[in-house]
Amino acid sequence: MGTMYYFRHCIACGPENPIGFNIKFYKGDGFVYGKTIIDDRFEGYENIAHGGVLSILLDEVMAKALFAADIVAVTMEINVKFRREVLVGQQLTLKGFLTDVKRKVAFTHGKVLLPDGGVAAEANAKFFITSGEKKEQMLAGLSIQDDNKSNLQ
Repeated sequence: MGTMYYFRHCIACGPENPIGFNIKFYKGDGFVYGKTIIDDRFEGYENIAHGGVLSILLDEVMAKALFAADIVAVTMEINVKFRREVLVGQQLTLKGFLTDVKRKVAFTHGKVLLPDGGVAAEANAKFFITSGEKKEQMLAGLSIQDDNKSNLQ
C-alpha cells in the first residue's frame, strides 16, 4: 500500500490552510476514507452545504485512493451526482476507491456518506498518471501524513 501524502495548503487536507478542512485520510480494506464536518462557511443555501464543496471533497478522497496505490496523478475529469442534501454541521464520511488503470489513466469512484450511512453524493473520475520529472516535482511539494492506521472497514 502507498503513502498518504498531503500538501500543507490543500483546502481538503492541508494543516496550514486556515479555511480548509484539515482532513486526515486512512487506508481501509480496498478503499481510503476520511471524516469531516462542513460548517456554515461552506453553505450554499441556508444550512445546506454547497455542492462545489462536496465536489472538492470527492476529488480529494479519490486522489487519496491513488496515493494508497502508489499512484501520483492529476484530475482529468470528474462526474458528480448529488443524491441527498448535506446539512451543515453533519459528520460526513468520505470513501475513495481505485477502480481501474489503463495506460496513463486511473479511474476512481468516491462517496460522501451521511451519518445514517446514506449516500449524499458520489463521483467517478479519471486521473492522468504522472511520471518522471513531473511526478518528482509533485512529490517534492508533499508531506507524509503521520498516522495511517485504519479503524474503519
